[in-house]
Amino acid sequence: MCYHNENTQTPHKRQTRQSINSVSWAGVFVWNYVNELSYKYLNKHNKFLSAYDIAPYTKGTSKECDLHSQTIQAITEEYVIRKKQFKKQSYNGEYPILNQAEKV
Repeated sequence: MCYHNENTQTPHKRQTRQSINSVSWAGVFVWNYVNELSYKYLNKHNKFLSAYDIAPYTKGTSKECDLHSQTIQAITEEYVIRKKQFKKQSYNGEYPILNQAEKV
């Protein structure tokens, strides 16, 4: 797939671009929700959440965000990996899937 950046134009039709944008928005929404949840849980209980611990909180999100449940699980697992990697209270980095998509 070809994505839009400063140098290239997207060859997709408008409807396809809107679909890609809505899916990316939903992924960023889940990422930010998990980030906020993890930060609040850490401040209250003084321990980090695992992907298994986050799963009950994201239950039913697939209906609201129009994402597959495995996509939401992958986002939460990626968040936990990044959080452990950088050992911070909250991860302020960019959403990694969008970052990879822009490089393609």
